[in-house]
Amino acid sequence: MSKKYVALDGNVFVKEKKIEHRIGAFTIPDNLDVDYTFGTVVSAGPGTYENGQFVPNNLKIGDEIVFPRTVGSKTHFNNEEELILVRACDVIAKMEEVED
Repeated sequence: MSKKYVALDGNVFVKEKKIEHRIGAFTIPDNLDVDYTFGTVVSAGPGTYENGQFVPNNLKIGDEIVFPRTVGSKTHFNNEEELILVRACDVIAKMEEVED
């Protein structure tokens, strides 16, 4: 039997998306861009209660998101890939497909 992370309340688990920038023959690693982290949601909680009202989580599995690098907690489980636990309210953007 295997186990997986399940986010609760207004939290999401995110798999970080490493982005490399290329300038000519040089590759600049993602860790030099210290402002934001890009990732994909792998687990999303249902939402939270605020002032007695249920507020659903507006993120779902598969969403590509952007959040400040300074938020979230990195975690490992059974030597699996690293995931970041982020509160949904800390996410600043969600990528959406648009037609041109």
